[in-house]
Amino acid sequence: MKYFKFTEYSRSDTARAHNIDNTPTTFQYQKFEYLVDTILDDLREYTNQSITISSGYRCTALNKLVGGVWNSQHLAEGDSIAVDLVCEDMQLAFEWLRDNVYFDQLLFESNGRTQWIHLSLRVMGDNRNQVNNNYRVK
Repeated sequence: MKYFKFTEYSRSDTARAHNIDNTPTTFQYQKFEYLVDTILDDLREYTNQSITISSGYRCTALNKLVGGVWNSQHLAEGDSIAVDLVCEDMQLAFEWLRDNVYFDQLLFESNGRTQWIHLSLRVMGDNRNQVNNNYRVK
């Protein structure tokens, strides 16, 4: 883990504001470490730009509060894991991920005010390789 810290994975202003304990388990942290070591550090080196995790792990209470779906991969249950990423050149990052990574979902998301890249994978299971470069969030 060259460019990322464990605290980035579970950091949440919403959780803090609502006094929600958003602490991942050891196994969830291990999945994050795997994601960083196999994908995110390489993405950071390729783009040569800072990458922010805008949303990583979400406990059930936090996921519900932010309007996440009941089976969100941000919950990091089973073998799934998800992060939302923001960087200077989102298109460059999206294209590199699309062309170089084995993933479950890769979504270029927008809510009308801001944009981010959603990346999820199943660490031990079959990945669907779903890509959407214009995913609108309510």
